[in-house]
Amino acid sequence: MTVYIVGAGVGRKDYMTLRAFEVLKSAQIVVHDRLIDFDVLSIAPKDAQLIDVGKEKGKPFDQNEINSILVRYGKSHLRVVRLKGGDPFVFGRGGEEVIALKEAGIDFEVVPGISSAIAAPLSAGVPVTHRGISNSFTVITGHLAPDSTYNWKALASSGSTLILLMGVAHREAIAEKLIENGRNEHEPVAIIEFATRSGENVLRCELKDVGTVKVNSPATIVIGEVAALDLRSVVPKFKIAILRDDEGSSELKELLNYSGFDALNISVIEIVDPLDGGAGLQAGVDSIDTFDWVIFTSANSVRRFTANLRDARSFKNVKVGAIGPSTSKALKSFGIEPDFIPNSRSGEGFIEEFGEGSITQVERVLIPRSSKAADTIPKGLVKLGYEVVCVDAYGLKERSLSVPELDTIVRSNLVIAASPSQLDVLVDQTKRKDLKTLTIGNTTFNYAKYLGLEDVHVSDGVETEKLLEATCKLLLT
Repeated sequence: MTVYIVGAGVGRKDYMTLRAFEVLKSAQIVVHDRLIDFDVLSIAPKDAQLIDVGKEKGKPFDQNEINSILVRYGKSHLRVVRLKGGDPFVFGRGGEEVIALKEAGIDFEVVPGISSAIAAPLSAGVPVTHRGISNSFTVITGHLAPDSTYNWKALASSGSTLILLMGVAHREAIAEKLIENGRNEHEPVAIIEFATRSGENVLRCELKDVGTVKVNSPATIVIGEVAALDLRSVVPKFKIAILRDDEGSSELKELLNYSGFDALNISVIEIVDPLDGGAGLQAGVDSIDTFDWVIFTSANSVRRFTANLRDARSFKNVKVGAIGPSTSKALKSFGIEPDFIPNSRSGEGFIEEFGEGSITQVERVLIPRSSKAADTIPKGLVKLGYEVVCVDAYGLKERSLSVPELDTIVRSNLVIAASPSQLDVLVDQTKRKDLKTLTIGNTTFNYAKYLGLEDVHVSDGVETEKLLEATCKLLLT
């Protein structure tokens, strides 16, 4: 099999090349760097094995060991992707990994990526070249081999824009070397933190002050007269964190991004098997022909339920209800056209609409749902005269969010949450109640109030267009 050495680009997955996206989407083994964005890793199949070989303080990962991992898996019959930040051959040690594969006789393909040396300044509105100011640029790394050094005099006198990668720890020493060798100490510097991501931040200073500025890693540092330019759009790009479970849809994120926002999905809830191991769900599937209705409250319940069916014919004369557009879409993908789709996504609204029809005899209703679902709908149906059976289709488990994920949430202008479980994670792990939050549905809104969130709002509808409308109202007016 071929080992793919893939450049993941500067950060966001929509800045990846089409080839990189296609290769990662079919990977079985993904050997990745520490700073690969979690949104990028989500492209890989859910059953792919992720191997973190990131080099970070307190957790060194020897390059020879990485080479050995690639060779070992490269000899298997698995699709192996080595996912590297930026471009594999721009300070990425991709060449060393290719040499190891060649020596082992393993086929490989190198997929280029957009280097942060170019993309980070671009995102910050800093052109690396500009007519009349700079006609060349030089990219250097802050991580030097012990026995190597730069020609500091040549770098200082070149007049070229200097772009420093992986240089946060040694930025002060590098600035001193440049100044000692003739670089103007008042030369503008732009420091781009978390380039292209929701946590992006641009710091500006003079060369002599680089060491005194507090900088978060990863950061790209641009030194030169072009660093004084700011060619970004005058319209602010608001950052939005969309909380979701690990099987959620990207439809809202894509609509927000196309509308000029900087939206990112953050998986805060993991979908797990129910405590009974799925016995209740299987019993419901096996007895489906004894029910008059099956009501699905989420796309997750559809996926879990239909995974146990042979095909759509199993429903036969059973009527199907779907709450929410994503649930309806999941059913249609299985070949089922819902018989009832309420306009409201709330439990109270569902009962009100469902109860508009009268029943002449007791009808049985099966509800596959989350083990933590509220009882509003089943209790409401019982009051209407239905016989209700609920089965646990899946369980919910909080994800432990990484530092970049938490940082993204805290730095966002708006957080969008669709369920009480997501709000629990938000409050428990960020320790913040002052973040501007848009909730989907009254149940989530009321729970946010219960938790004491200070700046919480609710959307008038659950459709993506309604959520876009609510977002624009909150951030643009």
